[in-house]
Amino acid sequence: MPTSTAEHDSLDASTAHVAKTANLVGNDIGARAQAVSFLEQLPEIVLEKICAFLAQSPDQLDLVALDLVARPLFCLARASPALYAIATRALMKWPGHGVSWLMPLDGFGEPDTFAVYGLPSNFECVPGSVAVCTVYGGAATACDQVETVLNQDPATTDPAALAQLAALFRRLEPHAPRVQPASAAWFLITSADPPEGAAINRVQRRQLVRIAPHLIRDLSFHMDVAPLPPFLTRLTISGEAIPMLNERVGVFRNVPKTLRELNMMAAAGWMDKSTLHWMLAHLPRQLEKLTLEAIHLDDQDAAVLALMLPPRLHTLGLSSNDFTATGALSVIAHAPPTLATLDVSENTLDRWGQDAGDMISFLTTPARMDALLAARDACHRVTSLSLCHSFATYPAALTLIVPALPPSLTFLDISNNCLSIETVTALVHRMPPALTHLGVAQCALDAERMEDLASALPWTLITLDLHWNRDLGDAGVAALLRGWKKRGPQFKKLDLRGCGVGDVGVQLLLEELGREVVVHLDGNKDVSDHGQSDVATARPRWTVNQVDPVLGG
Repeated sequence: MPTSTAEHDSLDASTAHVAKTANLVGNDIGARAQAVSFLEQLPEIVLEKICAFLAQSPDQLDLVALDLVARPLFCLARASPALYAIATRALMKWPGHGVSWLMPLDGFGEPDTFAVYGLPSNFECVPGSVAVCTVYGGAATACDQVETVLNQDPATTDPAALAQLAALFRRLEPHAPRVQPASAAWFLITSADPPEGAAINRVQRRQLVRIAPHLIRDLSFHMDVAPLPPFLTRLTISGEAIPMLNERVGVFRNVPKTLRELNMMAAAGWMDKSTLHWMLAHLPRQLEKLTLEAIHLDDQDAAVLALMLPPRLHTLGLSSNDFTATGALSVIAHAPPTLATLDVSENTLDRWGQDAGDMISFLTTPARMDALLAARDACHRVTSLSLCHSFATYPAALTLIVPALPPSLTFLDISNNCLSIETVTALVHRMPPALTHLGVAQCALDAERMEDLASALPWTLITLDLHWNRDLGDAGVAALLRGWKKRGPQFKKLDLRGCGVGDVGVQLLLEELGREVVVHLDGNKDVSDHGQSDVATARPRWTVNQVDPVLGG
């Protein structure tokens, strides 16, 4: 339903009122009540637009703006039951909600205060950040601590307000099952920075907003676990939460049917084989995206995973594990036909066994090529493939992999592998024809190899990542541009950070590339101040700092 001009005018006025004044976050009760009364009279569609404006993505805002944006939304949610549902929905669109535990400190002489355990990292817990919490305690304690949060200032029990709140929860999801345990309640918190000298984080009652579990779609377990909300779509489990899966909660035994994405990562020393095998055996069948990163998957585990892959999976991430090409081929051979994105980076895929004989057989046995070709057939629909840092034992092994690349690829990243002349030649002859992104960062490319590679770049190519090929230099840039003119890729982004480029290469790029192309030249120490000035004047979107913060000086 289109918004009328009058509603647009109200939207503009109300947004300015909410975002630019302190009426909702100040201590003036009269001014706050006046603001709330004004907002309650607006049409619901206008309120939704106000909240959407205030709930901009946190990664697009600085810390000050985060505080200014989040606090009015929290105040809206707490100020009036009529505004609660809309403001809370807007807050829950922010990604990355993490589980924390709240413990009431009333018995320790700190009324209306909670100790907070299991917060995300300090980087994530900035003023205005959002975390999902539960409260420890029995049913009576939880009700006493929880149900006085909304619309209570100071906190008192108001049966009429509680009944109104319960009705709102029912209206949010009228057909949702009532699965919330009596001893746990979900909250949003603004921030919980520890006071100076304090050993634990604390959060005040006024910084909490109760949240219906039916609104939680994206959840992270890092320090602890909790019952899964009934409409969860994305779950991330990492760190110390991993060994608790089977021992304490058995999370996957009651997975909501809405779950589509599961990420498990950064196990470090937490993932034992018992937990891993239990988890593999309980993978939800409805998953469409699965990431198992750095959880010590070996070839035997990969064989088990291959038999348990969900049938509708379209994205599979298996980076930073311990399997070889044997394990990779086990998974690929059983990949569902829906698979489109595969990441097996940072697994030594050319190591077939532990002895030199097995390694050499990879390079010499035709059966290995048959297996690779069979893998290509199994993944003929894959459009995105990452093989970064995967062929460290024998760089020539990548030469044998290239003929097995699925021709359907649009995204290919083989960074951090040494590209020999033989490998480049193989790529020239078997370059996927519809590629839009090619990542060959830190691949020991020089001008000679670049000359050959540039001749095969498909015209569909939009992004080319060459960073940290230190021997590329101005000659490599010239070779790239010669091939670019012949093949005519539709470049939009070119990454040449740390590639030994100087003023000559910069001038060639300025002359040959159109203004629509963005080039990153950070970390090239041979670019003079004059060259940097030329870039700043002619191409302000390019970056050309001599020291790159990622690559180092």
